[in-house]
Amino acid sequence: MQQKRFRWKFQPSPRAPYRAPAQKSTRRGRPFPVKSVLVVLLIGSFYLVFGTRTFAVTGVTVTGTRYLEKQQMIEKVDAILSENRWFFIPARNFFFVPTAQVSAALSNIRLERITVKKSFPNGLSITVVEKQPKAAWRAGDKWYELDKKGIIINQIVLPSTDALKVTFANSLETGAIGKQIIQPSLLNTVLAVNANLPDLPITKVSEYVIDTQNSYSIGLRDTQGITIYFSTELPLSIQTNKLSVFYAEKTRTEPDWLANIDYIDLRYGSTKVYYK
Repeated sequence: MQQKRFRWKFQPSPRAPYRAPAQKSTRRGRPFPVKSVLVVLLIGSFYLVFGTRTFAVTGVTVTGTRYLEKQQMIEKVDAILSENRWFFIPARNFFFVPTAQVSAALSNIRLERITVKKSFPNGLSITVVEKQPKAAWRAGDKWYELDKKGIIINQIVLPSTDALKVTFANSLETGAIGKQIIQPSLLNTVLAVNANLPDLPITKVSEYVIDTQNSYSIGLRDTQGITIYFSTELPLSIQTNKLSVFYAEKTRTEPDWLANIDYIDLRYGSTKVYYK
């Protein structure tokens, strides 16, 4: 039997189709215009802040006034806000309101303190604390109000009926706003005397008389024309007690004794009382 020979037939492998290599694009992507956007935002913000009234102060409020005219204070503030800062920035702009200048413009001898505060975005609030008059001082036929430091803060026509009235016994001192007339320690003593007087017919105060040449003496002139002298060095409680005991004893023994005296002097010793 004849054997058949196996012959390998060469079959070339199929060739892959030719693909041209991809070429890199020579066109780059355009960058995001960050600078342009920032410029637009900057211009827009500048216009919003300075070119519109979005941040313009339109409301000025003043609180705490009793003696000072509120409307006059608001007009002073409006005059400042109508100006420009650095030639082109409105002073009315919320971010550039000159609070220190406003505070200085409203400064007044009558004010204890002043606070200027901005309220976003259009408000400006001003809070004042006024000095309270502690006494009314008479110089001739003129009356002035004094603060707690003895400084004149106002001239008045006549003091109120409940005002503590003070005058000098032998002085031609003239009054002027801002002038210190009485030392604070002496004024405090007068206030203490007035607050601790015993309730007696002879302690219905007309005014207190201060001797400028005798600083340790205070005279209380009552409505009957009798002057009661107090010492600034002797404890006040001792003097008021002496006065109460003396008045009770004299009234018991001499019912009409007040008609015959001009003064009562409590300035010497813990028990002695002089009168004439």
